[in-house]
Amino acid sequence: MNYQSNTSDQGRIPFRLRIGVTGHRRLPDEGALAEQVKRALQRIRELVPSSPHTPILFTVISPLAEGADRLVAREVLRNDGADLEVPLPLPREEYLRDFQSDESKREFDALLSQAREVTELGPSESREKAYESVGHYVVDHCDVLIALWDGEPSRGQGGTAEIVEYARASVKQRGPNDHPRRGLWNLIEHAHGFIRRCCTFKRKPSTSDAQHSRVPLFWISTKGGHQLVEELGNGINTMPLRQLDDYNRAKITQEDMEQQIGEYRGQLLSAAQQSNAGGLPLQVISEWVSPFYVRADLLAMHYQNWYYILSNASFLLAAGAVAAVAGQVLFAPGTPQLAGIEVGLMLILLVGVLVGRRCHFHDRWISYRFLAERFRSAFFLALAGLPGHREASLERVSLGQSSEEWVRRAFGEVWSRRPRVNCQSSAQELRQFLVDDWIDDQRGFHESAHHKYKARDLRLSLGAVAFFAATLVAAALHASGVVEDTSSGPLSWADLLVFLAITMPALGAAVGGIRGEREYLRNSERYEQMARHLEGAKKRMENARDIEAVRTVAEEAENLMLEENRDWFIVMRPHEIRAP
Repeated sequence: MNYQSNTSDQGRIPFRLRIGVTGHRRLPDEGALAEQVKRALQRIRELVPSSPHTPILFTVISPLAEGADRLVAREVLRNDGADLEVPLPLPREEYLRDFQSDESKREFDALLSQAREVTELGPSESREKAYESVGHYVVDHCDVLIALWDGEPSRGQGGTAEIVEYARASVKQRGPNDHPRRGLWNLIEHAHGFIRRCCTFKRKPSTSDAQHSRVPLFWISTKGGHQLVEELGNGINTMPLRQLDDYNRAKITQEDMEQQIGEYRGQLLSAAQQSNAGGLPLQVISEWVSPFYVRADLLAMHYQNWYYILSNASFLLAAGAVAAVAGQVLFAPGTPQLAGIEVGLMLILLVGVLVGRRCHFHDRWISYRFLAERFRSAFFLALAGLPGHREASLERVSLGQSSEEWVRRAFGEVWSRRPRVNCQSSAQELRQFLVDDWIDDQRGFHESAHHKYKARDLRLSLGAVAFFAATLVAAALHASGVVEDTSSGPLSWADLLVFLAITMPALGAAVGGIRGEREYLRNSERYEQMARHLEGAKKRMENARDIEAVRTVAEEAENLMLEENRDWFIVMRPHEIRAP
């Protein structure tokens, strides 16, 4: 199935479950075994059900050796939307020598031609080691493994028994976010932390706290009645599916979706006219990527706004609580009930932080923004006809955080469905369009962001200094006795100075906290450096003379932007909503 998005499905992305295969080359009863493979696939669907928003598609990871590899591959490919990834233990021509007949070689080539991805694993010290390596590759890259095995010990290096044991011994690490939620305990822990540890709302599990589970295994015996045995351990890891489903189920009005898609496509076509790039296949590329980009962009902005609102409120409400209790003690000591204002403000703060963390406003903002920026670049990379599977480059971004694997999978699914275009005859147009509307546009954005963030950091710094300066003045005046208390009423200048001396530091701390949460200074410096790097990429692109040189520089620019996104991701990830 050539999955494409459109305005009606609003850029939702299916989840692709990766099924690995290992097994014998000689099978006694392929018909009966095929029926058992179908049962295993049905059981997998029961364990990982689709949601109304996120269909489950299968990918089979198979080296396509004779026997089990091909049988399972054929059965998986019968499912709607299924596709094939082929890791080759040896170069194709060398691998073909292991197939006995011309018919077998033709079958291999026919299946290989259907592959979404073909990966040559590189040289090995021996043929046996190559087969062992490809078996390990399958286990390491699958969500669940199907083994067609007689249960006997391995008869050579890289044999089925050895790969099954490797799967049984392998673990898939689950990050802290995979732990079951403990709602009541979290609430108690949050309240306890508020009193004793300044609201450390969530214990940060150490590496040793991470849960581990074996690679789920479906073992079909090649003997007797071909019994199907499940060895699921802790089950199939569905965390990436749940996070993708959260992304897909988020509501966007159809009107907003169509409006933003229209504006996005209009900007691209207008930019093409200004760059005299009318000969490029912009329409087909923009129709492919625009629903995905717009969805990620709209959701990122939505969750960013909520994060900013709740994050700012947490600091300001804390300062307001200090002001409330100071005002009650100084100006209305006979009405302690007014202290309820402080309690109310703190409860609002606590609820706001709990809601923000429960709804994952921060995590969703940075993840969706990262995904949106990948889709933005994907338009230009697809236009340049860059080959390969770009999602592999995203693996290093999450720094081992399994909770972000869904981003890589989502991008990989969309990228694999890109239209294949040939810009060979319009290399000059392509070069100019990439310079004007991608590299230089991004350079301009980063330069503007540098100045904007630097100005914001300066304003907040000056604001914090002003509050502390006001505190110093108020405290000095009060200590010097320059302002005498001559009032007979409840209000007096002396009490006002005390009130200011108490509340101004709280307001200054709130402003400083907001400044620290936004990382304006660090981001400003990063944007400045990025603008300089992009200027260099622009010059290299302008000097590219043919399509291959254009693609080389485009790939360099992509890596540059990916590293910048990665750095932003790392900088902003720790800044979860929390009480000051």
